[in-house]
Amino acid sequence: MTHPQTAIILAAGAPPPSLISIYGKTCCAMLPIRGRPAIHRSLGYLAQLGIRRAIVGVRPEETRLPEFLAHSFGQRVEIVVRRIPEDRGPGYSLLQCLDAWASDARSEQGVLVVLGDTLFRLENDSRELLGESFVLTGPVEDSERWCLAEVDADGRVTRLEDKPRSNVPGLPALIGVYGLNPARDAMDALAAEAVAGSPSIQLRHALRPYIESGRLRAHTAAEWTDCGNLDRYNEARRRALPAREFNELSIDPLRGTITKRSRNRAKFLNEINYYRLLPPDLSIFFPRLVSFGIAPDDTFLTLEYYGYPTLSEMWLFEGFGPGFWQRTFRKLGQIIDCFAKHTAELSPGAAEALYWRKTLDRIAAWSSQGAEFQNLVAAPTLTLDGVVLEGWPRLQAALEPRVRQLCARTQAAIIHGDLCFPNILFDPVNDLFKFIDPRGSFGDAGIYGDLRYDVAKLLHSIDGAYDCLIQDLFRLDGEGGVFRLDVYHPSNRPEVTGAFWEALRGRFRRDEIRFIEGLLFVSMTPLHADSPQRQKALFLTGVRILNEVLGHENMP
Repeated sequence: MTHPQTAIILAAGAPPPSLISIYGKTCCAMLPIRGRPAIHRSLGYLAQLGIRRAIVGVRPEETRLPEFLAHSFGQRVEIVVRRIPEDRGPGYSLLQCLDAWASDARSEQGVLVVLGDTLFRLENDSRELLGESFVLTGPVEDSERWCLAEVDADGRVTRLEDKPRSNVPGLPALIGVYGLNPARDAMDALAAEAVAGSPSIQLRHALRPYIESGRLRAHTAAEWTDCGNLDRYNEARRRALPAREFNELSIDPLRGTITKRSRNRAKFLNEINYYRLLPPDLSIFFPRLVSFGIAPDDTFLTLEYYGYPTLSEMWLFEGFGPGFWQRTFRKLGQIIDCFAKHTAELSPGAAEALYWRKTLDRIAAWSSQGAEFQNLVAAPTLTLDGVVLEGWPRLQAALEPRVRQLCARTQAAIIHGDLCFPNILFDPVNDLFKFIDPRGSFGDAGIYGDLRYDVAKLLHSIDGAYDCLIQDLFRLDGEGGVFRLDVYHPSNRPEVTGAFWEALRGRFRRDEIRFIEGLLFVSMTPLHADSPQRQKALFLTGVRILNEVLGHENMP
């Protein structure tokens, strides 16, 4: 049989209460793994396997998942969203998606079916397997939560046992990946169940004709993760901890600690020193420092491990309303007030070094990476989304006196130094924050800096869409100085931005925070050399913000 080019992803099921309490009512397919939803990782792997079309079954009220898929995969994979009209079980969802598959006149006979909360890899990434009728299996200890398969010596599935009340040793579990070849057999079997009026149609009903004919084979998954169960989802999050290319992270699950090592020793020593210097009333907002080492050949830091989601994940993928963000920003504002109580004197050049000299040095470094970047930096004007903006040469001249004014009003206090959403862990059940990855320097090494820098870091996750850009949730088109930037934004972004400013009202000048935000974006370009498109998107975002701050966004 030919290999299918269509996958059906079933994402219409409601998340269990244990996940709703922490991650909100988002569907399980949108639960984040290392900053990206499960379905993003699943579709990326399916595309590697040759899948060119995905039919995604969703609940009727689901809006965030289709919007996310259109932004992140619309150019790589044909996305067809099928809204499931009623909850009659996953088999009914599959029947609805198969109807969409059959209505499109294509030559392929089979489909690959994947549960939206399942991540997997085939043994040796073998595409040949896709031409079979098969199920992927894996060993489990708690068999009462799974559908188990009895497999003969030739690897054929002879019987299914769905969620037995007691453990059945030796039987592997179906992990949520099914090859249906030909798919018409499954469609006919599910349609018969629907006509019979079955109130709950299961996936095992779709597999029945393949088992009865001896065609269904079981293959062990090389890797797999079930994001629909809290324990397995948290395990997956621990395994997929993000680390920069110069960092190494490891978890001790017995002691509940995380150890970080880094090849960027000078910066890492600043981070270690930061934890050591924090006063007790602020250290409570960070994981507890357990141990550290500063030997040249083994510089490390061991902290308590917290499995909370980051604010970035909650912002992008979990659908919390404005009320949640009002409470969150209000508490963050109170924490910033705690930092503000610890004042200090900064050296005269510290603020200028971070705000201006770093910006100029980094823009020069990025410009030297290629002619296209050099032309962007040198352009007198740029057009973004139909708006003509002053380019960097003109901006630089206008910004320099503004920087001097900014540095003259430095609000010196203890700061985090990189207080963006990805560095803020939050437990919404207990309303607890833990900050991670502090900078440890602000021009000079230490725990003191300009408090406005932290606030601008918070803002750039919402206003400038930093979290969307670093996760490549955007599409940038254009050349010759004329661009269109289409970014995946949560639909409630205006309300959340308003909640941010309301929570911090009276503490900071909005124009100064946005000015620093714009400098942040244009200065981070050389740090993203792995993606030229992302570099351009970051630079253009910074140019747009700086133009808005200076009032030049509508120049002729």
